[in-house]
Amino acid sequence: MLKHFTNILSLFIFMSLSVMSQSCSDNKNEPEIISKRTVLVYAIATNSLNGYDDEDIDEMKKAIVSIGDTDCRLLVYRVSYNNAVPKLFEIYNNNGKAATRVLKEYDATTKQSVTTRRMNTVIRDAISLAPAKDYGLVLWSHSLGWALTKSSASDNRLRNFGEDYGATMPIDSLAYAIPDNTFSFIWADACYMGSIEIAYELKNDTHYFIGSPTETISYGMPYDMNVPCFFSDKPDLKKACANVYNFYNSLTGEYRSATICLVDCTKLDAVAAACKKIDIANKNIDTSTLQCYNSSSNRFFFDFLQTYKQIASESDYDQLLEAYSQAVIYKAATPQFIGMEINPDNFSGLSTYVMGSSTTRNEQSYKQLMWYKSIY
Repeated sequence: MLKHFTNILSLFIFMSLSVMSQSCSDNKNEPEIISKRTVLVYAIATNSLNGYDDEDIDEMKKAIVSIGDTDCRLLVYRVSYNNAVPKLFEIYNNNGKAATRVLKEYDATTKQSVTTRRMNTVIRDAISLAPAKDYGLVLWSHSLGWALTKSSASDNRLRNFGEDYGATMPIDSLAYAIPDNTFSFIWADACYMGSIEIAYELKNDTHYFIGSPTETISYGMPYDMNVPCFFSDKPDLKKACANVYNFYNSLTGEYRSATICLVDCTKLDAVAAACKKIDIANKNIDTSTLQCYNSSSNRFFFDFLQTYKQIASESDYDQLLEAYSQAVIYKAATPQFIGMEINPDNFSGLSTYVMGSSTTRNEQSYKQLMWYKSIY
């Protein structure tokens, strides 16, 4: 009886507060401001990239000033050795000068920025604190793509996406942390993220995915040129990709090194179906002849189309090529990447893996991916 009375009393109080809240809202008559687009940069620099985050944030500030008045918003979640307390902050234009305001601070316990809980919380906070009709996400940190180890079985340095005091985030966990159908684009400003496996893993999270099949130079993308592309009426992702290519292609020496690929993730199921028909699991592949995007001593990121062309019949390859041409809408590469030649005839934009090419630890990681489960 007492429990029943308590429930009734609680309901009455809740309804009363709801009415009061609604009344206050009506009196204020201030509708929630919904921006055209909010872009979130998720930056983890508690690693050797510490300091490069400052340079990129300076570029973002330069972009915000150049854009002027806009109904888009730029948010940054950043943790680094120099900024040990993780913060979500906004970069905005204040009378012609770039300014920042902190929207939220987070628990500074190390290694939290590569957990699904933290990333999911930050994304939901960004949506709540900067509501918009459209959202974009930039993933900024170290990465080894879907792989765990860079070289041999004795390599104890595990690395998927991100590096927060040595801890990293598996790609399937990354996909799980990002709410489905939230972002119109996800840009991976990190090494080795331009693979069919990662694009396929994120296909339910975003319409467009951008990544590099090789490493990326520590300076990352030119944010001063690309933020205006992100803020255009429709994100001009082709122009942003071209900005990356043109910027690095204009440099000399080893700095003239860049690869970039823009993927329409809504077209990837057709690519997967064509690959499944080719049946890579039961084919012998000579990987020594394939364009590889990681160092020659640790070859396991191979060119996607070149790999399948080696094992497919002409008709099956034509079917794959048709599906792939619908999915990959921009790709570019400099003639070399830090001394590694990139043959333009063999550059399809994305990498893929061939089973048996790397460590047992990497293969265990690979078998967790949606691509493996769909193809093999």
